[in-house]
Amino acid sequence: MNLGCCNWRSGENTHVIKGPLGQNTPNAVLDGKAEKGGLCCNRGEAPINSVPCAPTAARMSLDEAMQAKDAVTEAERELGSRVVEQSDLDKDGMLNKYEFNWMVTLCGGLPMNAAKFTTLSERLGATGAGPSLEQSLKAFKFQYNSPAKFTAAVQSFNNINAQLERIFNLCNMKQDGLVSYREFCWMRSASGETWVDKEEFDGLTAKLGADKKGWTKTQFCRSFQFKATEIAEAEFGKGSLEKKVQELLDSFTKIDFALDSIHKQLDEIFKLGDQNGDGYLDYKEALRCKKAFVQNPNAGSRKESSAKAEAMEQKMFQQACHVLGADPSKGWNKAQFIRSMQESNNSKAKVTLDKVNKLHELLRSATQSESG
Repeated sequence: MNLGCCNWRSGENTHVIKGPLGQNTPNAVLDGKAEKGGLCCNRGEAPINSVPCAPTAARMSLDEAMQAKDAVTEAERELGSRVVEQSDLDKDGMLNKYEFNWMVTLCGGLPMNAAKFTTLSERLGATGAGPSLEQSLKAFKFQYNSPAKFTAAVQSFNNINAQLERIFNLCNMKQDGLVSYREFCWMRSASGETWVDKEEFDGLTAKLGADKKGWTKTQFCRSFQFKATEIAEAEFGKGSLEKKVQELLDSFTKIDFALDSIHKQLDEIFKLGDQNGDGYLDYKEALRCKKAFVQNPNAGSRKESSAKAEAMEQKMFQQACHVLGADPSKGWNKAQFIRSMQESNNSKAKVTLDKVNKLHELLRSATQSESG
């Protein structure tokens, strides 16, 4: 469909929903009927219900749709309003080019460059930096003009937003509501993405208007809004645009899977390390894990100066506790243990899923040897 100037996803009767690797929003060709018993369902879940849509027998033009008072049903408004409101990250009551492109991308469409966005905004009757939420909602309905298309677009938007929320929470182990540089690098390393140096991160932080301590969840999502529009500016009108957009969506699933897998493995490592089951890794338990990880039973107890080595290990543990905000007399809780892994992550020694799997196997082998 063409809205007169932009292509969200071509095709009047067929709409292709693109989701991340087909995991949460399976790719489906929708023609007004649910496919294989479900419409963009999560695996193992019952099909979602289509929202009742306004009649489309007499197809309205975009201009007519923008003027019509009954172009959007109450059911559509309830679901669609959440989409446009959640896209409005700066909460100014309108969708700028980054926000509008983000909504389009998450709903299965293709973002547009600045010139096309300006043309569309004018056609929608926008008077500011972009269309109002009401204008955006009517445009959304005009694009997704059947129950199947409308519901699938909303579901795709919700699924990807849920992924990003999981990613944010899996990174923010400090639990302060901000993704710091180290936590951002944790995300990049986990999924095998290119390392970002501190100077580049600081530049992104300034662009987002974020505090130097880190990005809020909203700013974290806005960084991806910028990325979607960046792709549109570079690829709009080229045959590569859809591929690049899909790569962006695929990356969310890759990051989500990698972080979830790493955290599950670290959970198992923590359980193996916490020998007394008190929910903390104390000094002796942490040292035991270190010995297993470096495959050196004498780690922390040099024969020539064991007392000096022991004092050094305890000092290092206490320093780590200070950085992590832990009580040295208790040790690290699970979140602090994962943060210790984040702190050790760097461009030359990245903490990847393969590395964490190896650490888990080393500690498990050490545990079996002790009990054997």
